[in-house]
Amino acid sequence: MKRISNKTFIIISILILICSYSVANNQSRLDSLYYLLETTRHDTSKVNLLVSISRIHEKSDLSLSLQYSQRALEIAEKTGNKKSVAYALFNLGNVSFSQGLFPIAVSYFEKYIELQHKFENVIPIAFAQINLGAINIKLNQFEQAEKYFLSALESFRQAESADPSKSFDKESIHIYNNLGIIYQREKDVNKAIEYYNKGIELAERTYEESEIFAMLFNNLSSVLLDMNKTTKALSPMEEALKIRLKNKDRAGEASSYKMIARYHTILNNNQEARKYLNKAFSIAKEIGNNSLKAEICNDIFNNYQLLNQSDSALKYHILLKELNDIMSKDEALKELTRIELTAQFEQQDLIRQANQKRKELRYFIIGLVLFLSVVILTLLYFLLWGRMKRLKLEKKNAQLVSKNLELEKTTLGQELEIRNKELTTNVMHQIQRNELVNEVVQKLQDFGKTLRKEDQHLILGFVSGLKKTQNTAVWNEFEVRFQQVHNEYYDKLNLINPDLTPNDRRLCAFLRLNMSTKEIASITGQSIRSIEVARTRLRRKLNLTNSDTGLVEFLSQL
Repeated sequence: MKRISNKTFIIISILILICSYSVANNQSRLDSLYYLLETTRHDTSKVNLLVSISRIHEKSDLSLSLQYSQRALEIAEKTGNKKSVAYALFNLGNVSFSQGLFPIAVSYFEKYIELQHKFENVIPIAFAQINLGAINIKLNQFEQAEKYFLSALESFRQAESADPSKSFDKESIHIYNNLGIIYQREKDVNKAIEYYNKGIELAERTYEESEIFAMLFNNLSSVLLDMNKTTKALSPMEEALKIRLKNKDRAGEASSYKMIARYHTILNNNQEARKYLNKAFSIAKEIGNNSLKAEICNDIFNNYQLLNQSDSALKYHILLKELNDIMSKDEALKELTRIELTAQFEQQDLIRQANQKRKELRYFIIGLVLFLSVVILTLLYFLLWGRMKRLKLEKKNAQLVSKNLELEKTTLGQELEIRNKELTTNVMHQIQRNELVNEVVQKLQDFGKTLRKEDQHLILGFVSGLKKTQNTAVWNEFEVRFQQVHNEYYDKLNLINPDLTPNDRRLCAFLRLNMSTKEIASITGQSIRSIEVARTRLRRKLNLTNSDTGLVEFLSQL
């Protein structure tokens, strides 16, 4: 890119990462790219192809170039591939920048930087900052431009320190050149010279014959001429011309001749100055650069003015006016195109923003639905989990209760068995005691038979008292103990048959203790036959007459 003023001719180095194409091959390349675009089904490939097509059209049809660039961005945004979006944004920034649509270019580069920050890609951000710095130079916003260039330079230094195999010398040279231009514009000539020399020192190692090397020499000579250091200015401008002649850089050659002419003008060598101006003007006519022709025409006009050659000065003044008119018309057309494209951009940007808001709203609604679904499912899960836990605890408690009941039942059974044994033991003891009493009674009766009748009456009274006391004591004690052990037994018998007699109830108690007929007869003082008859009668009262269930078995289950 070139920046021209009446006093100095300074070349601004702008690093735009686009491919250079041969004009002769453009159409064939376009045909191939169009064919691939129609046949490919991969969106990422479409984005790359559209960017390539836009770059070719950039040199001939700005409107078409922007259309393809914007289409690339639209497809990239639909795919959701952030790298493709970044690629399309950078290309749109470059296309807009190269055509002077600076606000639009800034917008795209800022979006590109914002996206790269998410990836933490420092180097791509640095490239975008270089272009933003160049835009700010164009807009004469030198302080902001300086910030962008210094930030990019620091990023390159850090990257090289982290990985010595990487080199960003070429990019750093461009930055040094642009920083020199900024300080030269701000009249800080010492800093300008410092940065130009840094760029030259770095370029000498790797890019001795490159255009950037010539640009640095030319710009250094310009600032030295600003300081009237003509002797020091001659060497760098000659070096710049030598490189441009070797590289057959005709536009650069014309710029060098113009700088040399300025050098001779300062030295009042006006004839020599015009000789170089004429060379520069011939080259400008040859390459058809109206802007360069106008600059040189203005210098030639001033040269003839210094020599008081009014006729020749008038000739170039008229030519300068014609060139300015042509450039004004061209600039007016470009400005109209820029206005139209800016309006289109703003309209498309509004549409894109509206679509983005709709998309965000849709995502928000989907996200909200998913969030609520997760919340509901989580609540259901915890409710179910709580219920399962509660049921598990209830089951566990039921098992514990069952175990406790079983334990209590076992304990009660053991206690019952112990008490039954005690009761049975006591009853057996009473039986033995009764047998002993019976034996005494029998002996008393036998002894009474040997006595006189009046004496037998006394013995019979003793025997009767012993029998009566024996039966009552045994039964009373048995009744008390049995009630303590089997407190509900008689209640259950009453439910089956409330008409049971005390003797029936007593027989049921003996049978509950699994006592034999003989044992019962002994304790009750009845005959075995009487007990058997009583058992038969009891079966009938308990409705067991036609049943196979034994009487003892039935009573033991109560």
